[in-house]
Amino acid sequence: MHRVLLFAKRPRPGKVKTRLTPPLSAEQAAEVYRAFLADLSRMLQSLSANYSVEWYWDDAPTTDDARELTLDGFELHQQGAGDLGQRLRRAFGRLDRPTLVIGGDCPTVSIDDVHQAFEALEQERSVVIKPAEDGGYLLIGSHRYASSLFTDIDWGSERVFEQTRERLIQAGLELHLLRPSFDVDTVDDLHRLARLSSPPLPVTKETLSRLGF
Repeated sequence: MHRVLLFAKRPRPGKVKTRLTPPLSAEQAAEVYRAFLADLSRMLQSLSANYSVEWYWDDAPTTDDARELTLDGFELHQQGAGDLGQRLRRAFGRLDRPTLVIGGDCPTVSIDDVHQAFEALEQERSVVIKPAEDGGYLLIGSHRYASSLFTDIDWGSERVFEQTRERLIQAGLELHLLRPSFDVDTVDDLHRLARLSSPPLPVTKETLSRLGF
């Protein structure tokens, strides 16, 4: 069964979505991030009949987190130490089946993106990526292990996608691109998200409305 891995942080004030503060308080920023995770959990629940879904956490979720995010039935793992590249390498491991990784702060990733990504991998495309408009990516998938994808990358910079593409070329791997979209780092991104009608983001939209977006 194909694997979908969600990389998430525990939604703790002061530890998530810090670029939203100010104008949001640390508690409000954590509330927004929790809403992102709740929407992703709902999406992944709908996929779990066809795909193996696993959550990779920076820190073990509390009982309240697990209940509110409906984590029952998902495999839960720790990301472990190191930079993002080291943590991704551990999660991908030695691949024996197509695997996707989605970021926990990527509410514009849709069910269609997941299906299209796996369709590309089933057609023997080596790697599939959904680029982010800020130079990173929202989703990455592969059906073969290539540690170079996650080595010597300036994580958090606008060069992540281009550097990853360079690693692909060097490794002789074929890349399939999904439609680019945006992640949510700033208040302007929140306003943009609030204007979206598709994909449906019920928890996030309720949260944004309560916060005045």
